[in-house]
Amino acid sequence: MWLLRRKDVLRTITLFERCLIACAFYEGFWIKYINFMNAIDKEETSKIYRRACMVHLVKKPYVHLNWAAFEEERGCLEVAREALDHIDKGMPGLIAVIFTSSWSRETKW
Repeated sequence: MWLLRRKDVLRTITLFERCLIACAFYEGFWIKYINFMNAIDKEETSKIYRRACMVHLVKKPYVHLNWAAFEEERGCLEVAREALDHIDKGMPGLIAVIFTSSWSRETKW
């Protein structure tokens, strides 16, 4: 996207938000938006992850696992646990979620 190269942050955010109207169920688009925003504002990135996972991409484990890792890096362990619990409720039995959850219990999140 040419706006990404121009570094026009406000216009780029506006464009991403407008595109989400039509592309809300496309995981790759959310990831592109999250990667863009991650370099700018961590708190806003967290809000984007929450909106993507809790509203639009409920059964997409990749985004949930990325969200959990992102929150863990920030030290927000309760939010990371929430992300894992949410995907586990939507798609119980996923090995990646089971493995991550068992690891987190061992390290006493």
